[in-house]
Amino acid sequence: ELETIEKALNYLQQNSKWTKSIILTPPKTKLQSPTNPIWVENSTQAKEILKKEYFNYAFCYGLNQEEILQNITNHTLFT
Repeated sequence: ELETIEKALNYLQQNSKWTKSIILTPPKTKLQSPTNPIWVENSTQAKEILKKEYFNYAFCYGLNQEEILQNITNHTLFT
């Protein structure tokens, strides 16, 4: 849920200012957060972004979580 993501982001921004968070959402998803989401069309595109971006926390909304998690377990994102 977007509300859960927004609460988590606010918590991180207040309590862990050193963290780098990214948010992946379908196009035109609006958040009430100072962090702008990265718009992705599908889980494959999300996987490519996760491989390239630097982050401590990634929030994925409206995407196939199983497909993303499978890619994470089959490939390391930290290469």
